[in-house]
Amino acid sequence: MNLIKKYIPTILLLLIFGCGPSNEIINLESDFSNALRADFTFSTKRIASVRIEFWETGKNQHYLSKSSVDTTHHRITLLDLKPQTRYEHQFIMESENDITRSGIYTFVSDTLPYFLPEMVLEIDSGGVFEGNILIRNVQAPGQQIMINNQGKVVWYQEFDTTLFRPFSWTEDQTILALKSDKAIHEMNLKGDIIYNLEYGERDFNELLHHEIIKDKNGNIVSLIRKNQVFDLSGMGGSPSDTIKGDGIIVINPTGEKKWVWNLFDHVNPLKDPDILKSKDDWSHANSLGIDVDGHYLVSFRHFNQIWKVHSGSGEVIWKLGIGGDLGMQPDQYFYLQHAAHINAYGELMLFDNGGPGRMTSRAISFTIDPETKEVLTGRINVFLPKSLFSFKQGSAYLIDDDKILFCSSIKKSIVVSDLEGNILWHLELSESVYRANYIGKVDWLNTVKK
Repeated sequence: MNLIKKYIPTILLLLIFGCGPSNEIINLESDFSNALRADFTFSTKRIASVRIEFWETGKNQHYLSKSSVDTTHHRITLLDLKPQTRYEHQFIMESENDITRSGIYTFVSDTLPYFLPEMVLEIDSGGVFEGNILIRNVQAPGQQIMINNQGKVVWYQEFDTTLFRPFSWTEDQTILALKSDKAIHEMNLKGDIIYNLEYGERDFNELLHHEIIKDKNGNIVSLIRKNQVFDLSGMGGSPSDTIKGDGIIVINPTGEKKWVWNLFDHVNPLKDPDILKSKDDWSHANSLGIDVDGHYLVSFRHFNQIWKVHSGSGEVIWKLGIGGDLGMQPDQYFYLQHAAHINAYGELMLFDNGGPGRMTSRAISFTIDPETKEVLTGRINVFLPKSLFSFKQGSAYLIDDDKILFCSSIKKSIVVSDLEGNILWHLELSESVYRANYIGKVDWLNTVKK
């Protein structure tokens, strides 16, 4: 549940009932509690289409909301507002070839809330990217935040609890995320929860973690905890020791389980000579992607490996990394990696955190010949400066095919570089974030330049 306080601005109600389509608009409620959006809920006495024209006071650029079409119950949300800004607006009602306008009214957007992370744009080469960056602050109160190329917050959503790290931006311009390891929600930019799936509903009986994405069929694909009891007495442990591993679940938004995969069905942890030390977090899967052929790519941080898993049979197709079954050159090795995915070039790309043997982080991509299993370094092999080394967490994604968006979690920094590693844009935050996703330009759904 988000922290939205509903209130009715009395002055606005009195004014709008006095002119224009006033005798048609009733039960108006206005919500300005989020500093970057305004929400109007109202009814009309007859079926009509209604939209809102709005603009900053003193500015010539006007915007039109998308219409609430042919109904008597209306909700119009204005997005992409600026904080602490005075706006003017009027209601436009269309019905039976008749167009009427209300008078012009005002509202002032609120200040940004105190709990948002502080942000300082240390480096800005100008026009580095045109889209937006999506991050998630898991501290209470949890927030989902969108940042533009000026390092400014252009959208946020507050929650009344702490949040889990995993989130993803969908093709439907929604955010799919874990509210906790027992709750999934999908939210649109208006702040509406499209669905909230709770542990125990239908087949939803797994604990989720670290990744949540959608497949082409609209199913939810996530990493899950898979723990199993083994006899470790011969290795100095107990006859019934629990080893904590990972798996994959595919589930639809109503909680129907479509597919599940268990790491322990494909590897024997008793062959690990250090299992007594690693049993409490043996594999540590931390990202999940879908390859171009529909099979899954799983990052196992503690193995320093990416596995390709068949999305039907569950067969392990290959293991990329140190000790894997694909041949690699030493300069291709990655350590404690995150955010493995297929980039715009069709290459397997990841954030190589680095480790004791190399205390630098980088973005690297690979191509793998499906027949020969030959591993080639792809177009991406870009190191961050040593000052931005992040030994855990973090991410790296392409922007516009020629730049890389880095999240250096440990250094509380979001960075954009070119493909030669030159820093073009550097935003410092007061809080560490797990990952930064580039989501490009946003269709704000309700604003069209007039």
